[in-house]
Amino acid sequence: MCFSTAVMTLRDGSFFYAGHTRDAIVLHVIRRMSGSPIIIVGYYMNILFRFLCALALTLGVAVSASAQSAPVWKDTSFTVSGNCGMCKKTIEKPFKSMSGIEKATWDKKTKLFTVRYDASITSVPAIKKIIAGVGYDTDEVKASDETYATLPKCCRYRDGSHD
Repeated sequence: MCFSTAVMTLRDGSFFYAGHTRDAIVLHVIRRMSGSPIIIVGYYMNILFRFLCALALTLGVAVSASAQSAPVWKDTSFTVSGNCGMCKKTIEKPFKSMSGIEKATWDKKTKLFTVRYDASITSVPAIKKIIAGVGYDTDEVKASDETYATLPKCCRYRDGSHD
C-alpha cells in the first residue's frame, strides 16, 4: 500500500515512479517497450531513508540549539520619582511577568529602581519607557502629563508635597 506517489515522464518516453509506504521508499523506472511496461530498476531504500531522516533531524536540532542564545543578565539602578507604597506597586507591576526581567524593585526612600534584565531581550531605555508609560519619571524619560494626571493624588510627586 502506497501512501504517496509521484510519476514523471522522462524524455525518452519512460516513466519514473517514486512512492513510499510505512516501511520503504520505492523507486521504479518503467520503460515502454513494444507496448508493455517493464520494470528496469526497483530499490527498497528503507535504511537510506531512515538515515537521511535521522541526519535531517540531527541537523535541525543543532541549528535550532545554536540559534537560541544564552541570557545575558545585567544589573542596573536608576532614579524613578514616586511617593508611596502604591507607587511601588505601580512601578514594579509591568515587570512581574515580562520576559527578560528576572527582578525589578523600587525603593520608596532612595527612589532607586533596581532591575536584573536579559540584555538580549530588552534594554535600559526600553525599561525606562515602560516606567514612564505608567506615569512615573525616570532620570532620562519623563512620563507624559496625560499619564501623570491619571495617578492617584498620593502618587503625584511633581507638586513636591509628599517628600
